[in-house]
Amino acid sequence: ECSRLETLCAPADLTSYTCLEAAAATWKASRGGAPPLLTHLKLYGYAGYNADPFALPAAVGDWFANLESLSFSTKTYGDGHPPVPTFAKLPRLKYLHVGPLAGYDYHLSDEGLSTLVATLMQAAPNVEHLFLQHGKAWGSGDNTGDLPKLNGALARLPPTLTTLDLMNIVVQAKDFDEHSLKALRLRDCEIFEDDMIFG
Repeated sequence: ECSRLETLCAPADLTSYTCLEAAAATWKASRGGAPPLLTHLKLYGYAGYNADPFALPAAVGDWFANLESLSFSTKTYGDGHPPVPTFAKLPRLKYLHVGPLAGYDYHLSDEGLSTLVATLMQAAPNVEHLFLQHGKAWGSGDNTGDLPKLNGALARLPPTLTTLDLMNIVVQAKDFDEHSLKALRLRDCEIFEDDMIFG
């Protein structure tokens, strides 16, 4: 019924894929086929809405063409993430907040985190502010070891990006050799250099 809604902030475990998809279709129909007005979407907390925690955030670009800011978390109580899917294009997106990503019993792998960043940058080519928080696992599972490295993913940042916030991630000094950033913030990160990690 909220066909003029511009901002939606909701817990991820109460926001199912089918519910938001149906809402988007209803809002689009009420506007005579024009994209819904939703401009800001924030899904927070544990991503218990779907067996695949990437499913909903990967689809919102198809549902909400006017999105300018998106915030989502994919942390779950399981023991790992599924493969990163292709994200629908988000051409108007300026602000992207991703995380926490770590589940209760696992950290992402280096490859998983790097693939996610590369995939998101392809989907949001005009993003200006990226906040990426891996988070930390608190359980005792087999995948709760070291924080993941970005493995060169930061070398492919879009030229529109001016602000980068990183949290609970291992970065390499060479990641920032060439960029157009005006602001770089590292919180609870580690620096990887010459096979050594510095806290």
